[in-house]
Amino acid sequence: MRLGIFGALFLKDLQNFRHSLIPALLFGLPVFLLLGLSSQSGDSSLLAWQSAYWIVFFLAVTSLFYRSFEQENRSRNFSHYFSLRTPRLLIFLSQALSQWMATALLSVFFLSLVFIFWSPQDFELRSLWVSLLVGLAISPMGCLIGLLLHWERDFLFGLFFIPLMSPAILAGHELSFAPQVSWLYLLLAQAVAGGFLSALVFEFFFDELIESQ
Repeated sequence: MRLGIFGALFLKDLQNFRHSLIPALLFGLPVFLLLGLSSQSGDSSLLAWQSAYWIVFFLAVTSLFYRSFEQENRSRNFSHYFSLRTPRLLIFLSQALSQWMATALLSVFFLSLVFIFWSPQDFELRSLWVSLLVGLAISPMGCLIGLLLHWERDFLFGLFFIPLMSPAILAGHELSFAPQVSWLYLLLAQAVAGGFLSALVFEFFFDELIESQ
């Protein structure tokens, strides 16, 4: 029964995440173009492609999480969840998984642009799996922070987003240059602890949001 509910929620979220994914792509693309064009000076690059990539990735996921529950709010799905007594954990897991898939698509898209502006000789698939791991670490917290925006607490997004996401982004940046166990442990710790705490807090804010409506 719960598996069927989760499947229905996940399919709905996959259909809806284009509303947040497309703006994130359009937001990050011009920034990537500007960084790519401005970093070239003769035969040398003033900005490493890894740095440019993580700058754009950070901006794109900011846009992604900011809009994560926008379609849910427009469709008044929160009241439907309440009336159907949908388990809060399943809602959270579905949203977090769909957001992680969206971060994966952002990674593939922007990493493909690297070859247009930098033609890197040192490109490795490590950058992709590091991006996937970073997405796994930040998606649960991004899901929670996105929910806060629809709890009439917009200021909390700016207050919590940068300090919560920066460690994972910095870890991804450093791991893109060279494997470092300490940064890898940081990502894994953030994925486990952040996911667990976000799931707990999500239920509280979700109920508060429903009561406020």
